[in-house]
Amino acid sequence: ILLVEDEQALRRLAATVLRRQGYRVYDAGSGPEALSIWEEHGPDIHLLLTDMVMPGGLSGRDLANQLLKRKDHLKIIYTTGYSPEAIGQNMMLIGGMNYLPKPYHPEKMLQTVRRCLDECPQAKKTTVGSAACAAVVAPIVTAYGAPRSVSGLSS
Repeated sequence: ILLVEDEQALRRLAATVLRRQGYRVYDAGSGPEALSIWEEHGPDIHLLLTDMVMPGGLSGRDLANQLLKRKDHLKIIYTTGYSPEAIGQNMMLIGGMNYLPKPYHPEKMLQTVRRCLDECPQAKKTTVGSAACAAVVAPIVTAYGAPRSVSGLSS
């Protein structure tokens, strides 16, 4: 797992919780730092858990798009303290699948990571702006309609 979070205390806590569950975690405080880690460990990384809004000129979405060009089957979970509407990103985010709203409980993070690793289809050349879990999202939207609020879908 490549964990990208600019808040040091949260990054440390999340990395510790994930490592205690047996995950190999590489953590970074910014997009550029994550790219540097990717250069050395990319083949070992199967999931990107990234904050959406970070310093350093590279958002979580931009980072994900760059990494998907290098590994088209990378699974991605986005996290943010902002509402998806406030970010202004045209993305399909589903709580508990590819989206983890802040603040989150460590157990909720573990559930989301496990679900994404187990159930999210591989990205397979995801286009810019598409969610890595789009194949899972489409049946939900078809059955229940487009979500008004992502937080309302969190479990």
